[in-house]
Amino acid sequence: MDDIYSDDDRALLSALVRITRRSPKALVPRIVVLEQHRAPAVRKAAERALIEIAYQYTQSLASYFHVIPWDEEVLEREDIAALLQEVREATDCFQLVTQEDILRVLTQNPRRLLVFRLIFGFLTDHLAVAVEEQGVVGSPALIKAMEADGKLTGRRREILPAIASVICRAATPGALRLPDGVGEGDFRAAGYTFDTVQGWDSIRRAVSRGVPYDVLLYQRYVGGFERQVRDMYSEKKGDLLERPLQKLFSDNGVPYYRSARTEKIPGFPIAPDFLVPSKEVPELVVEAKMADNGGTARDKAARIHSLSEVTKSRGLVLIAVVDGYGFRRHLDVMVPIVRDTNGLTFSASNLQEILRVPGIAEYVGQE
Repeated sequence: MDDIYSDDDRALLSALVRITRRSPKALVPRIVVLEQHRAPAVRKAAERALIEIAYQYTQSLASYFHVIPWDEEVLEREDIAALLQEVREATDCFQLVTQEDILRVLTQNPRRLLVFRLIFGFLTDHLAVAVEEQGVVGSPALIKAMEADGKLTGRRREILPAIASVICRAATPGALRLPDGVGEGDFRAAGYTFDTVQGWDSIRRAVSRGVPYDVLLYQRYVGGFERQVRDMYSEKKGDLLERPLQKLFSDNGVPYYRSARTEKIPGFPIAPDFLVPSKEVPELVVEAKMADNGGTARDKAARIHSLSEVTKSRGLVLIAVVDGYGFRRHLDVMVPIVRDTNGLTFSASNLQEILRVPGIAEYVGQE
């Protein structure tokens, strides 16, 4: 069996065995080439070496479950408390809650809509659809703007009666029902929460007497801890890598271009996060990705693969900066990334090493 291998093949196999044990990352480009070797044993050994190297990459990754993306648009607790107090006073502690009353309260200050939306669990897009079902054209953007600035323009004034109607219907026990034949074991209709289960009566009790702690815990259980904020600003998690990377380049005089989130750049089906030294004449592409679950990490590995095909066709160097627990999936996530970047894969823990990459090192200190 050994006769099918040349002396060079045997030397490669011996070297790859040593590589698998020591995993020198600098040899990744050579290992990637050897994955296409004519000898099956060499290909297999190269694959094992790459898997081992990818696994070692995962050991430098951190988890970011505790980091919640935030924005200046997100209100603080005190802001919600102030709006609730306004609504409480304007409705005599939710005693004055006819459709006309709700319309009056919202007309006085459209920002109060947020309180009613939170009470009945309406997302802005859900409320916009409910308004349209009243025969009035609305939009999530219009609702968000009204809650943000409290201004009562003509367009906003037009949709307030429909919004008041939706709120009153949501406060009517049993108004929101499951379709026929659907049991509560499989689904629940909105309105079964502690404070809305009996409409305005249970809302008044919750406002007057407070909410038990177990109710708060149950809400976190079914709704997720700070879930809406996490979902609304999930894209901002990328800043955990992109901002330090931008600072690294700026502090060390490396010229770069950082793309906007929805930007289109000619020659790239998806705009890379960074181009070095410039957008017009790029030499290196840097993609920074954060993921704390395996599915998201796999999707982002696919994006990096797509970029690798573009960079190879254009003769550009691809660098990946990845972090988060999701990238610890080394077989179907990290191995492809290490292969696609020829080993130029980094994380927050070793970001400084990017400055030694050929093509970047030459620019250090130039700006």
